[in-house]
Amino acid sequence: MSVNGTLSTTKQMAIVEAEGVIFKVIFQKTESYLKLLVIWCIYSYNLIEAMYANLLSLIFILSTTGAGVWFLTQV
Repeated sequence: MSVNGTLSTTKQMAIVEAEGVIFKVIFQKTESYLKLLVIWCIYSYNLIEAMYANLLSLIFILSTTGAGVWFLTQV
């Protein structure tokens, strides 16, 4: 600190630069987490869609076979 209690220009510039670096790191981490979230959402949607398609196929197979008709009447 200088005599009048203010930070020197060099220290002020160093603080501003450090704040910029911190902001950049936080922004990059946030961007990475958002990308992971989007990938997870797409994966989950595809998984649910595939499970639904398999369920429809199973229902169709069960409803069109003799064993399937018997099974459905037992449930």
